[in-house]
Amino acid sequence: MAEASMVRSAQSPDKGAVGSVTLTSMNEGNQVIPAPLLRRGRTFELLIAFVSCVLLAGGTASADSDSGRSFTALITDAEGVVTELTNVSFYWEEQVSEAAFVPHELKQVPVSRGAGTVKVRFATIKEIEVKPAPDSSLPLVTITLTNGKTGAFRLAIAGSFKGESDFGEMHIPANSVRRILFK
Repeated sequence: MAEASMVRSAQSPDKGAVGSVTLTSMNEGNQVIPAPLLRRGRTFELLIAFVSCVLLAGGTASADSDSGRSFTALITDAEGVVTELTNVSFYWEEQVSEAAFVPHELKQVPVSRGAGTVKVRFATIKEIEVKPAPDSSLPLVTITLTNGKTGAFRLAIAGSFKGESDFGEMHIPANSVRRILFK
């Protein structure tokens, strides 16, 4: 196996020399690699390490415990049309720059309660009733849990309910929904 050692050249900046590193290998002799290339390589290594850590940590857009579970619901829209959707999720896009968006698919509904935000998991919800807000802001929702408890909230994020219908993928904007009944 070849051994390698790195030695930084000690040239003074007034001679116009650019810093470089000498890589010495027992089999190949000496090879000079410019320092900017090493910095680029190091940056790439750090980027790969960061991405690997995020992926290994499970850092996805959907970070809730029910992310692998599929939910089925009957959704009634503002026109009274009832549609059965499978693999239901709450979908919204986060704008990170003028032309870039990050999509989020959640198995929970983010709602406001006072100054806080509550993420109500689909697994605990029996029914959601949606009422349009009088001032065209985010809609008001009444959530009934599977244990019978109810609560009134305001939707925290403008989004849509997304799922698979018999005819294909469907998005229903949350402000156009009137009722969601989870099966």
